[in-house]
Amino acid sequence: MKWTTPMRMDGHRVLSIIPNEIYLETFDWITESMDFTREECRETLANLALVCHLFCAIAVPRIFKSLHFSGNTSNTSGSENTSAAFCRTILKGEQPATSLACHVEECCLDSWKQDGLDPWINTAFLDMYRRAMKRMPNLCRLHLTEVKIDKSMLKTICGLRKVKELTLGHCTFSDDITTDTVEKMKPLELEEFAFYHSSHTELFDIHLEAISRITDTSKLQSFLSTHPGVTEEIFSHIQEESALVKLELLSAELTPALWNVLTQSKCLTNVELSTLFTDTDVQFAPLPSTSLRRLQKLKCPPSLLDMIPGRPVSSIDLTGVIFLFDEELPMMNPKQLPLMGLQEIALLKKSSSDILRLAIPSHLYFVVPIFDNFPCVRELDIEYEHDNFKNQNMKLSTLINNLVKQWPPAPSVLTLELGLPRRLFCTDLPLQHRQLSKLMIAFPSICTVTFGLGPVMWYRKHSDDTWSGRVLPCFRNIIREVIQTDQDLLKLDFDGIYAAILPQDSD
Repeated sequence: MKWTTPMRMDGHRVLSIIPNEIYLETFDWITESMDFTREECRETLANLALVCHLFCAIAVPRIFKSLHFSGNTSNTSGSENTSAAFCRTILKGEQPATSLACHVEECCLDSWKQDGLDPWINTAFLDMYRRAMKRMPNLCRLHLTEVKIDKSMLKTICGLRKVKELTLGHCTFSDDITTDTVEKMKPLELEEFAFYHSSHTELFDIHLEAISRITDTSKLQSFLSTHPGVTEEIFSHIQEESALVKLELLSAELTPALWNVLTQSKCLTNVELSTLFTDTDVQFAPLPSTSLRRLQKLKCPPSLLDMIPGRPVSSIDLTGVIFLFDEELPMMNPKQLPLMGLQEIALLKKSSSDILRLAIPSHLYFVVPIFDNFPCVRELDIEYEHDNFKNQNMKLSTLINNLVKQWPPAPSVLTLELGLPRRLFCTDLPLQHRQLSKLMIAFPSICTVTFGLGPVMWYRKHSDDTWSGRVLPCFRNIIREVIQTDQDLLKLDFDGIYAAILPQDSD
């Protein structure tokens, strides 16, 4: 942090008081900015808390707002020892831990499947964290990833009555969960529920019942699922006049239950149907005109684009797919997407709103003049990672040249994402930087660009042609670990983008 003016560096000058709102905005920026990882944010706030009583009062609630309990034994940061000590003190009822526990609004538990060499150790720690969470009176967001959920954990989850947001990611379920356990569960009034299923974990009927019993679906506003069975169980409890606003199904069956939810959920604004499975090439009756009247964001297979006409859809993703059960499922990467053309474009144009975001397979970009049909597109995502467009051996420069010469310039596009296969150029920053000036020929107003699964986002100001890059927070630890084991990655650095995330004492 730097002084804004030389005047404030002068310790003998009397200055006007800075309004507290400015301090609050600064702290909010630190906690919400993409420039900080969770660990960097907590370290920065801890340092600021030592400055004065005011900063301490602002920083401490933000430091303890979110807690992370990890069972990953490779974690050597020391944060887990701190978390364990904090929770032990909470359970003893000692200050200041009991007061600080009141600031906790979010808990994340990960890597507690208890399948290591000493499972009893994991069990002991997880039990301690579970009991400590019960003494956090303002806990409202709970995220469990790779956690073994037994009867005690299930009871604890349902006992956290203020929890409004719950995520179960790749969790396993214990055999001690019985029908009696499920019947005694009191559903939470969740507003958001996400369930990510591991393909290596089998879910029995009793587990599906327990998962669906966790939430009172009458209050549910956001639902995400990757497991068709869980989805069907949740749908069976959804009544008419559903409160759903966001529905995201990464893997689901195309069934009447799904169609009924789309018909009854009049508040839905966001529908994402990434992968659908069906027994036959079934066709459902068109949705009533009274359904999905607020729909703004849609991701679906092309065969379901009939949901668009007459609705205010401004964000469309055409990379959804449908598989038949009797096919040999192509569970491979890249994925096969259906061919599309003017027929699909005609349906998109029937939206009652301007299309502002468009995600399309690459073949569609080359056969249809996208910007003649959608002149207001601000965010464009072109998906290359599929079999319809053969580019596996194509150089990045050739791929970009083909892209920019296809159509006249599109000045409306501000953000460009190229869904490229995972290859070397995803980390080759000099190569990426050389393509940016080419992209500006076709998209003269673009301000942000990302290349596939690469770790860097490129950005510039409207008034400046100079591009800068930053490593996205979700990739920072990965890049650091790679550089520690292989310094060759620094040879692919540009303008110190990789070097900037290394510890300051690194060479």
